Amino acid sequence: MEFIKRNKVFVILATVLLVSIVFLLIQFLEPNKSTDANVGGNDNEQAANISNFSLKLTSANDLTFHWGVNQGNESISKVEIFHDITLLKDVTNQAVFSTPLFQSGIKTGNNEFTLKVTLGNGRVLEKRLYRYIDEVLNFQVNQRLEGNILYMETMYFVQKEQKPRTPMVSYTLNQKGVIPLSFVKSETVKDDGDYQQIKDYYTFDLSQVTSGNYIFSLSFNFNDYNLVFKRTVSIDI
Repeated sequence: MEFIKRNKVFVILATVLLVSIVFLLIQFLEPNKSTDANVGGNDNEQAANISNFSLKLTSANDLTFHWGVNQGNESISKVEIFHDITLLKDVTNQAVFSTPLFQSGIKTGNNEFTLKVTLGNGRVLEKRLYRYIDEVLNFQVNQRLEGNILYMETMYFVQKEQKPRTPMVSYTLNQKGVIPLSFVKSETVKDDGDYQQIKDYYTFDLSQVTSGNYIFSLSFNFNDYNLVFKRTVSIDI
């Protein structure tokens, strides 16, 4: 008793440790119990799900959707693609869907698309994807040399209600010197659905340069949209 009185804290700690050891031994020796009611995972394996949903904007300005649905033991009654909350297409009997961007009603900027799969029991599966469509599309540069003038034309598509200001053009040369660049005009050359094609005209005055190969490294900066297109033009004089 005298030992216990003098070592009260030690005795308490030893008692707590002993009780803990006994408790752990009981837990270890007790048969394991599982709360998983799906033996073998068969129910999960057979449940329908959307395996993938993707979108590509092609060089021809088509939006092409691909998707996959693991049907499991369920029947599928309907498959639909939505743009925001608007039905874009019932694609129940398809695995790929393409639509022209310019005639689709889809705008540039942020867009949300949803694949909805309605099962035979009424349950609905959904998978979303988000796509930013640039405000300037299919940017092209063409040029021709006539005498001492290099004529350059740029073409691109924009939304009709969002026509940007003519881009700022800058360039560097592979040779010393500066060649004067002049903006001539801008015009709309084609309407296509909600979009229009713009053509801008420029000229370079080559009258003061010597013979040789000139490589123009050009930057077209659409400040309205923080978009920059870089192109290279090479000519022999």
